[in-house]
Amino acid sequence: AMVEVLREEFPSLASSVRLGVTLNSPSFAPATHSPDDAAAARRASDFTLGWFLRPVLQGSYPRVMVERLGPRLPRFTLEEEKRLTRSIDFLGLNTYASRLVSDASDRDTIASYFNNDMA
Repeated sequence: AMVEVLREEFPSLASSVRLGVTLNSPSFAPATHSPDDAAAARRASDFTLGWFLRPVLQGSYPRVMVERLGPRLPRFTLEEEKRLTRSIDFLGLNTYASRLVSDASDRDTIASYFNNDMA
């Protein structure tokens, strides 16, 4: 990762240069006060923002993604987890929209695998 190169090969620069990432994600809010809708809003956030953010902060994907995607989700090696964890100095977040989310886990037909896994 570029942050490792900076920190290891250019230590004199590492204290003055900051590397980060900017992600895009809408904010998600439950459509009702139901616990199922609240859980659905958290899942939506995990499947959009958490998919990319959690690996660079904690070295792994969100638990709900691991549970729902199973072997379809690539696994990180221990070395990759170590390299990913705290591999950024700052985070930028673009949020251009908000979404109301309702639970869809009881629906038979959902348009895509992604939406089905997130439902």
